[in-house]
Parts: sequence; C-alpha cells; structure tokens
Amino acid sequence: MPVLNSISNFMDDQKSISNAWSTIDEFRTLNNPDKSDVVELDIAMMIVLRSLDTESAAAEAGHSKRFPRYQQKYPDRTPKEELRILRQHYSARHRDLQNLERVIERRQIEIERTCDHEWEMDLSARDHRSRYDCKKCGAYR
Repeated sequence: MPVLNSISNFMDDQKSISNAWSTIDEFRTLNNPDKSDVVELDIAMMIVLRSLDTESAAAEAGHSKRFPRYQQKYPDRTPKEELRILRQHYSARHRDLQNLERVIERRQIEIERTCDHEWEMDLSARDHRSRYDCKKCGAYR
C-alpha cells in the first residue's frame, strides 16, 4: 500500500507541477494582473522550485533556508490547530535567527583574527579609559 500511495503522490505532484507551469504561462499573458493573480503566481513558483529541490542547491551555495509564507488566520482550522501552525512558523524563524547570530559571531572572529589592524583612537568614548577602534574591521581594544 505505501508504494501505491507514493506512486499516486508522484502522479499528483506531476499534475500539480504541470498546473503550476500553466499558471506561470497564463500570468505571462496578463496585461494588468491583480493581487490574486500575483498570489497564484507565487504559489505556482514555489511548487516548481520545490520540485527542483532548490533548498539543497541553495544550501550548497551557502544560502539560508527559504521560509514558507504563513497566513494571519486559518479559517478552516480549529483555534488550537491555528495556534500550533503559527507557533511552528515562529519556532522555525527563531531557530534561523539563532543560526544567523552564530554565523555572524564566527565570521566576526575570523575577520578580526586575519585583519592587519589600523588602530585609531575613539574620541567619542567618554569614559576614563582610552579606547581604540580598528578602521578596517571595527574591532576595539
């Protein structure tokens, strides 16, 4: 039974990819697309990009994950399900922000270690200690 389900899912995926390309082609013929046309195009593009496994290609190129859009309200869901979905979106974005902070910290340390510092006195520092900033990388001592 799982094999039959995966085959039917594959056929559904192929049908949805075909429908997505049709939507994209139709959008190209519109002279004055309205907002609903733009949203349909966005969904169609995401279907096509997902089928091409762009997440793996982007990860190999050093790019972050793309987040799916979320809705402000999910009228077809129960309140409990709606909150669960929104919390999942929040958690995914929070994890990505934490990852980005780690990337920034590692990159800053790497840059500061390899920099040929040009120290300049920070005249805006108002405390009793002298402070110097590197003109190239922003490090301070």
